[in-house]
Amino acid sequence: MNDKREIFNLIFGSPDKYKLSNIATRTLIVTSFLISGLMLITFSILDSGIQYTLASGTATILYAFFYFLSRKHDREKVLILPLIILENLLILYIWYNFGGITGPSLIIAISFMIVLQIILKGMMRFFSLSLQFLVITVLFIIELMNPDVVHLYENRIIFMTDIYVTSIVMCFGMLIFVSIFLRSYNYKNSQVEILNKTLKNANDILEEKNNELEIALEEIKTLQGILPICSKCKKIRDDKGYWNQIESYISHHTEAQFSHGMCPHCTEEMYGQEEWYKKMKEDEKNE
Repeated sequence: MNDKREIFNLIFGSPDKYKLSNIATRTLIVTSFLISGLMLITFSILDSGIQYTLASGTATILYAFFYFLSRKHDREKVLILPLIILENLLILYIWYNFGGITGPSLIIAISFMIVLQIILKGMMRFFSLSLQFLVITVLFIIELMNPDVVHLYENRIIFMTDIYVTSIVMCFGMLIFVSIFLRSYNYKNSQVEILNKTLKNANDILEEKNNELEIALEEIKTLQGILPICSKCKKIRDDKGYWNQIESYISHHTEAQFSHGMCPHCTEEMYGQEEWYKKMKEDEKNE
């Protein structure tokens, strides 16, 4: 399984590195290369003529060159327009040499339009559709006004055979394209699902932490503002007007707890210096 994925990534590009549109464009190039290569082999075996062999060979070389550019410079988006132009030139060539608009050119044009709708977006999609319709319409009008401009088939058997073979080849090419595209699309979706689950878990943890923080903030009691305090006994007046011992007031409004002791100055003042000294020693032993 890993070997198949490595081969796939080697030919079409890793879904982790490239966008789905980049992989789809590269897939179109590879599929067109395979179809033109198959046509080249077929014309060579059947000895169909130098012009057909030359045309299919040129198309095969151009698709190979496009693939090289896409892998070397990662410029799939730049290659879209040359691909559209090349495909329309091939349609024009097939229309002229293989039975006109009733031959395989219409099958190839429709197949190409369907594939482009998957790859392109926005204005480029509109441009490609408009150009394709324009090319087909112009060819139809030319053939309608001057039927002799195209090379017709010698007999119906050759015509049906060509249509049949073209349909099989185009279906085979579209099947390759769609299967590879769906493979990349499913992989991207699985990555998105994994990312969504990770984000959901992170959000759940964050929400839990926020709830804990809100509970903690509700439990925290703080003293704010100016506290009125007696300058003599140091009692604090609360918001109801009652005077409270400072330790009582602070314990009520915060989480602080008090333990009582006596500072050296107060001990000396209350008990005298000798008693203060004894008291200090006792405190040191207790500590």
